[in-house]
Amino acid sequence: MALAVVLIAGSVTCLATANALTTRKLWRSSLFEHPQKVAQTILMWLAPGAFLFVGYLLRDPLANPSGAIDADPTVNRERGYYEDNPSLFNQGPDGGGHHL
Repeated sequence: MALAVVLIAGSVTCLATANALTTRKLWRSSLFEHPQKVAQTILMWLAPGAFLFVGYLLRDPLANPSGAIDADPTVNRERGYYEDNPSLFNQGPDGGGHHL
């Protein structure tokens, strides 16, 4: 019984700390307007684990241009990126045509 109480208290403490740190980062950010920050803060404190979503929104997509999975493929073309048309629908040099 005492172990369960300790585990629950530890989980709540970790969640509250993560929410507080993400809230601080959100309000220091210039990415969102005031009403958006209010809505995201409410979401974080009412939905457990929502700090992961808000933290994802706060990340800088250009912070790791070294070819990571979520990096922009149009950045650093001089380092070996060769595709002229970075379109989602471009399937090769023939423009996506199929050959039998």
